[in-house]
Amino acid sequence: MSTQLIQSLAIKCPKCQSRQSLFLEEHQVQCRNEDCNFKTEIICPLCNSGTLKESNQQYHCSHCKKSIKSEKLLYILNNLLQIDHQNLCERCGSPSTHRPDINLVHKCIFHPDCSGQNNLFQESQEKLVFLDFETSGLEIGRESIIEIGALKCDEHGIEHTFETFVAPIEPISPKIQNITGISNQMLDDAPTLKKSISAFADFIEGCTLVAHNANFDIPWLITALIRQGIELPFNKVICTLEWARKNKESQCSLGKLSKKYNIMHNNAHRALADAVTTKELFTIFKQTHNDNRVYKDINTYITKCNGLVEKYTNYNQD
Repeated sequence: MSTQLIQSLAIKCPKCQSRQSLFLEEHQVQCRNEDCNFKTEIICPLCNSGTLKESNQQYHCSHCKKSIKSEKLLYILNNLLQIDHQNLCERCGSPSTHRPDINLVHKCIFHPDCSGQNNLFQESQEKLVFLDFETSGLEIGRESIIEIGALKCDEHGIEHTFETFVAPIEPISPKIQNITGISNQMLDDAPTLKKSISAFADFIEGCTLVAHNANFDIPWLITALIRQGIELPFNKVICTLEWARKNKESQCSLGKLSKKYNIMHNNAHRALADAVTTKELFTIFKQTHNDNRVYKDINTYITKCNGLVEKYTNYNQD
């Protein structure tokens, strides 16, 4: 895995989130950011013992003699996935990956390429981004986005995560700290909204967005994009909250639905964890009530968001 390959994929450092800062030295991936000092050993994730030799963008293990794509190895690293050698894939016997803190459940390490594995997203080839924002309050345009979390399922069914804190206009209240678990200290070195929303716009380009309560999250997103002069990189939105209401669910909050359908929901009210939970709910609804899927018209959001930008000119979260 060469430095050129890492940089060409624009992989972020899992610790400091810097792009194009990782490099390979012998059998370690390291971050060149002096304030970060991230490093991790590279051993075969399939057998957890062999050394790896790279050839033609694949790593070959000296012990188990199996191979794994360089991109897959970087995906595991970039998303801080844990490898489980006890919970094996029922189809191919390979180890599974998971990340409990953001509700990513066990999947075959070779997902979605594992032989015989059903790919939920392969039929339509639709790129989907499940997103959630944590904010300093409820007034869109006046208060601040403080965290962005998203899970993207690309046209091949491969998952990609996006998570970042965002510097607020002013310190967040004790109430918001209690709800989200995000402290002012955690936001001390957070990037600006301009930097964060620009990177997020690149991440979601050409995708359909999925949110639980799109009437809340999507105006926050569009208002931020308008203020930064960024063209909308999407044109379709799916709301799982309205989907649940159309399904006549008795309780439609993400927390209540995750309990009803036994969806792991650790770290509720943290952006990426809620986004992953929304994805799992989407999966269930797609399999059981797909005819009730609710798409939202983004033009109604644009009119509202232009009005918010004009109304709260003095509250621009740069």
